[in-house]
Amino acid sequence: MNNDTLSKWVRLLILVVSVFIPAVSAQTEEEPSQRLPDAETRIASVEFSPAPNSMTAGIAREPEVKKKQTGSNLKNEIMLWGGYSPTSTTVLPTATSPDARFGVVGVTYARRFNNNDTLNLKFTAGLYPVMVLNYPDGGGRKTAAAVGVNPFGIQMNFRPRKKIQPFVGMSGGFIRFSKSVPNEFGTKFNFTADFTGGIEFRTAENRSLSVGYKLFHISNGQRGRINPSYDNNVFFAGYTFLF
Repeated sequence: MNNDTLSKWVRLLILVVSVFIPAVSAQTEEEPSQRLPDAETRIASVEFSPAPNSMTAGIAREPEVKKKQTGSNLKNEIMLWGGYSPTSTTVLPTATSPDARFGVVGVTYARRFNNNDTLNLKFTAGLYPVMVLNYPDGGGRKTAAAVGVNPFGIQMNFRPRKKIQPFVGMSGGFIRFSKSVPNEFGTKFNFTADFTGGIEFRTAENRSLSVGYKLFHISNGQRGRINPSYDNNVFFAGYTFLF
């Protein structure tokens, strides 16, 4: 091999090396740059992904808060209640007969009006399917049963948006005894009036429990030869259904 041929092969080798080495270097440098976007994408997706659970929870709680602010939309009530008076009083001039005992079972309908957050007004009407009056007469005691109706009433509940609601009320009606009270000089037909105070406990959206006191007046309105007129101290409890 002469010098010219050797020189040609050397120049060819240098040309191949000069082309091959930069190509390999470029490919090696390109691979990390191709992997970086995938890593950055994963980081970005982790860092900037929304939190659907917290947003959904916030949206789900919103109706509940609104419901507590607006209160119940149930306007009608039926209350089943019963009460007992261990003795009658003559403190007020409306009554003249002490030491009478009185028991009553009643059903009361009420129509509620959501006036404001401070006061709620109810118009009431009721039935007395069971009433029993035990009273002194002469030297002994007598018992008379009665039924009645209570068509005129009003009740005011305070703090109507709360679970514990104080209330006051009054009503009037008529009752008929099984016999003339206190004796043949009295009458079977009598008038009633009551003044009520108590507390209503909302146990559920459509249920409540009430306890209280009634000054329950019974009188024949001077329609008999005598008018015993009883003021009964009735302690009562009732369970209400709202609809």
